[in-house]
Amino acid sequence: MVKFLNKRIAVITNNRSDMLEILSRNSIELVIFKPGEIYIDSFKEFYSLCILGGTEEEPIMLQARERMLVEEAVKQGKKVFTEYCGSVSGVYYENPSVTRYERLVFTYDDSLIEGICQGDILDDQCGMRIRPHEEFCSHSTPILQYVNVHAHKN
Repeated sequence: MVKFLNKRIAVITNNRSDMLEILSRNSIELVIFKPGEIYIDSFKEFYSLCILGGTEEEPIMLQARERMLVEEAVKQGKKVFTEYCGSVSGVYYENPSVTRYERLVFTYDDSLIEGICQGDILDDQCGMRIRPHEEFCSHSTPILQYVNVHAHKN
């Protein structure tokens, strides 16, 4: 296990986003990489990686060389967060689909977030999502799940 003295985060993204803004407002040192600008030692000095692909219609797709570098970082014990990414670390996703007629439901047994109960319906504002292919799913209970349900709660 590699010991990381500083908590620097490497962010891979094409554009600014709300998630990048949240990270930027905290006392976290960020270095931003664009796809195609990632090289063999790019992640050496970082505690974790953050792949933010939610800035365009299509999910972010890293070149094979860049995916291998991310996978190497995972093997070294670095934490990796991905958002709207076509594939990473051996997990491949289906094509994006519109969530207009689906609702996001809080499905976790224990209330992790104050004020949200199991079965509460959330609105994701007609977004897009990408599902992992079935063989890559853990089949454990997710915290959030898209369902096709027609219901409202006050």
